[in-house]
Amino acid sequence: DQDSIFVGTNANLILAGAGAATLKTSRNIALGGGSSITTINGDLILNANSAGTASGNFIGIDIDAASVQVLGSGQLMLEGHGGNDALGSQYGMRLRNSAQVIGGSNVVSVVGNGGDSAGNFNYGVFALSSSQITSLGGNVSVTGSGGGSGNSADNSGVWASNAEIKSGGSGTVTVVGNGGNTLG
Repeated sequence: DQDSIFVGTNANLILAGAGAATLKTSRNIALGGGSSITTINGDLILNANSAGTASGNFIGIDIDAASVQVLGSGQLMLEGHGGNDALGSQYGMRLRNSAQVIGGSNVVSVVGNGGDSAGNFNYGVFALSSSQITSLGGNVSVTGSGGGSGNSADNSGVWASNAEIKSGGSGTVTVVGNGGNTLG
């Protein structure tokens, strides 16, 4: 069985104090417009298809006009792996429409792996449309590995278009993109 997590439009999950949250699924996680998942000093972990074994047409973690944030000392960790549908565009993680991933004073780690699709454009991390990955002082690390199989092409590790990857305060930023299959 493959499971999914969907945070509906305008739904907000807020954990105060040291409250922590881990959302883990064998398939995908999607946040609808206006929704948010927030902790203060607790860790926030989203993990979707980390083994890369789920089949079908999906984006590992899809944040659409929504936010995932830690506002205090908790760690923020996101890891997503796209599906294997032959149509392509099986992103490990996609942020769009002003989506926000905001960490606090601790580390922000974003890892995306494009799916093993014979189609094109299986990006590891795809950030667009005024989206942002940032912190309030912690170090920010973004690692993307493109996917693809067979004659698949254009499988970038990290693709940012009209988006920001930055840190606040004295935090550092590390972005690593590993291109995927480029036989096509």
